[in-house]
Amino acid sequence: MRSASLSLQARPLLNVRYDRAATAAAAAESLYISHSMLNRSIRKLEKELCVKLFEHSKNRICLNENGNVAVEEARKVVGQLKRLEKHVRECDISQRTISIASCAPSPLWALAPLLTDYFPELSRIIATA
Repeated sequence: MRSASLSLQARPLLNVRYDRAATAAAAAESLYISHSMLNRSIRKLEKELCVKLFEHSKNRICLNENGNVAVEEARKVVGQLKRLEKHVRECDISQRTISIASCAPSPLWALAPLLTDYFPELSRIIATA
């Protein structure tokens, strides 16, 4: 059995809005691709996974049981990718942030610009009095 790695051409199908569309044309429009590109992508994905995901008729596409499972798994993957992106960005920001606290505000007024000059890679300085 072949590996289930998705090609770049099949990746637009991970945007799972197509499973709610009544027609192939509506599904293509919701993905901002042409109807023919959607058909090619679907067929390529089905070929790569070695399973049929859709029941095809004249101008309609309908998910079969395999397709329903694929969409559910794709939703999980998309959610995990969003969490990954958020976590990595938060980590990056935390590495470029200095937090300073002071009893009086005046030392902070002078210190914040100095830190910005000395550490240009900092994305933000949080100064609280």
